[in-house]
Amino acid sequence: MVSVVIPVYNVEEYVYDCVLSVVKQSYSDLQIIIVNDGSTDSSEREIRRVNDSRIEYYYKTNGGLSSARNYGIEKAMGRYICFVDSDDIVDRDFVSELVMRIEDASADLSICSYYRISSNGSLVRKKVTEGVFYARYYEYYFDSIVINKYGIMAWNKLYKLDTIKANSIQFIDGKLIYAEDLLFNAEYYSKSSKIVTVNRPLYYYRERKGAITKQKKSQYDLRRLELINLCFKNDIKEYIIIPVLLETISSIEYEYFNSGESIIAITKVIKEVRERTKYYISQWSLSEAMTKTNSIKVKVAIFLYKRNLLFTLSFYYFLMNKVFSRGK
Repeated sequence: MVSVVIPVYNVEEYVYDCVLSVVKQSYSDLQIIIVNDGSTDSSEREIRRVNDSRIEYYYKTNGGLSSARNYGIEKAMGRYICFVDSDDIVDRDFVSELVMRIEDASADLSICSYYRISSNGSLVRKKVTEGVFYARYYEYYFDSIVINKYGIMAWNKLYKLDTIKANSIQFIDGKLIYAEDLLFNAEYYSKSSKIVTVNRPLYYYRERKGAITKQKKSQYDLRRLELINLCFKNDIKEYIIIPVLLETISSIEYEYFNSGESIIAITKVIKEVRERTKYYISQWSLSEAMTKTNSIKVKVAIFLYKRNLLFTLSFYYFLMNKVFSRGK
């Protein structure tokens, strides 16, 4: 059985289509857990339009997306678990394809590509690098976290529920950290041996206004730095933490340059990131890190970071994203 967790908060316009797309899955052995996180609109009415015995509906006081997902994890009873945001929809074969891939590869995690639904309704396909990867593979994390980003989010993945519960992996409140999905995945990756990816778009992610990136930059930066702190505290493996650090730096640079902030402001934030991570970086040698990857892209990134060439690193990422995101 697969547990599908759908957190809901004030999405009356979209939630019916979301739930219907899950109910119509070609894979029928589902536990559909809908967690209404204190919605004040007509979301509940829209949910109840879908009549299916596999649906388990729960209402709770508002606590945020992470709280609702964690509530769903507590209620889950399947062998596998996946998360579907309530304003998105999934392909009919979303669950069946991910189950088939994870079992055929004897993997711990399966990941699919997806479509981004833009605000004007157009579809943009976002690809993944298809294959089977061992969890200590540096190149996978560089590609999936830093360049193409598909390793960051939780909604295009199928997880083993036992791994999550046995290791008490939870989502941290998104008000406290940047990319709560990334920390959750980093912890899960640390407990995994093999990952399988399929370059078939099975998830439709809806891009909506009012996203978290609209917060004040100062709050956003603090959340990024807290992500790094928690990675250290939670004993995330080095081969995962390095791409997380690199992605954090590149995202700071990207956000600041696109917001028109001054070089002085960018310098201040990147220096703070460096200061908070210097102890960790001092614990591994440049030569040792270089031996763990055959990728020239990764070697260059590690060298620049180790040598404290953070602006050069940021520009390097800007070029990498421009070059490798073409045609995605």
